[in-house]
Amino acid sequence: MLISPNLNVLAQTKREILSNIGVKGDIQALECCRGLAEVELYLTSVSGNISVFGEASNLTKLNLYSSRVIGSINSLSKLRKLQFLDVGYTSVRGSIMALAPNTGLEVLTVVNTQISGNTEALQECLPNCFIAASRDRSGLEYGRCRSQSLGTSPTNIKSTTDAWGSSK
Repeated sequence: MLISPNLNVLAQTKREILSNIGVKGDIQALECCRGLAEVELYLTSVSGNISVFGEASNLTKLNLYSSRVIGSINSLSKLRKLQFLDVGYTSVRGSIMALAPNTGLEVLTVVNTQISGNTEALQECLPNCFIAASRDRSGLEYGRCRSQSLGTSPTNIKSTTDAWGSSK
């Protein structure tokens, strides 16, 4: 499926893009879909700048894991409803602290990105957020989970493990 104006109409009526099978194209075509609540375009050939989602104020879930997306994570700082963000294995860059105002964030994956910053400082701002990071390309410290809702104690995530605990 190619991202096209037809997908824009579908996204505007359904408020979510959950089928990622065979999707390719430039995410710029989704710019007019500011009402989207969930976008799952992981493991696809979609490309473009992540800033397209910067004004999607209803967005609660954005999963772009291992896509060809670029741009700055700083453009997502206004997304107050965002609960899940996975930009692992993309070329997204910026400062991890740009997400500090997103107090509803529950899961953040920035493994193997060009995002820089201190995850411990972000963890202080977002104490209930599961943060997965690595030292591979980003220089970030390992992620920590302090969330009581996940029922786990603080743990470190090794750089050879993704956010879900799968070995690479």
